[in-house]
Amino acid sequence: MNPIIKEQWLHALRSDKFKQGRDYLHKDGKHCCLGVLCELAVDAGVIDSFKAEGRPTIYGGYDEATLPQEVQDWAGLTEDIPVVSVEIDDEEQHLASLNDNGWTFKEIADVIEKEL
Repeated sequence: MNPIIKEQWLHALRSDKFKQGRDYLHKDGKHCCLGVLCELAVDAGVIDSFKAEGRPTIYGGYDEATLPQEVQDWAGLTEDIPVVSVEIDDEEQHLASLNDNGWTFKEIADVIEKEL
């Protein structure tokens, strides 16, 4: 992963700027951990976002639940939902799974810091 973007992402996850949500990158004012990265990409001019009342935000023209290819390329990631070696029930986990299963942004940031 690009170390500069990684540091920005870690800082954003550890700040209180974003409220944590589940199941979508961004909906109803809440983000998943991957949605926070998408917001950083929007701020950097990498992608656009479209927000419609009551619907999930669309990033890069089509994505509401996984990282758009443009964000993956910008961040230096190879997967639309990065896998980390945190094992639950003997299976590696996706970052989105950790997010959706109650891990806090700060806990996820610690995993990203070690793994990506």
